[in-house]
Amino acid sequence: AVVSTQSGHYGRGWMFWGLCFVAVIYLRWKMPDVPRPFKVPICVPIIAIVFAIYLAVGPFVSNPVSSSIWIVVTFSSIPIFYGYVDKEETCHKGMDKLHEILARYLTTPTSTTTTTVVE
Repeated sequence: AVVSTQSGHYGRGWMFWGLCFVAVIYLRWKMPDVPRPFKVPICVPIIAIVFAIYLAVGPFVSNPVSSSIWIVVTFSSIPIFYGYVDKEETCHKGMDKLHEILARYLTTPTSTTTTTVVE
């Protein structure tokens, strides 16, 4: 049976978790002498990679059109990041503009009348 959720987009996150598990094995192989706070037994990331592949591929098998749309949306963020967010000056200008817009629409106007409390 193929694992899928009601929306069919469960596998998107597992694709990236799988890459994290691959990184554990890669770093263990490329930098074996680096001190680590703890070492995970090598079978744990291998088992996790197998499950991550299963959970990432499942939605593509059960609902290929919807999953393909979401994978395109996910990977379209890469050029957005490198074209906009990675350039610090451009990002700061954009964030300043966004802050101005949000501040304008989300702040409550201050009252011009004063209230006197009588005891």
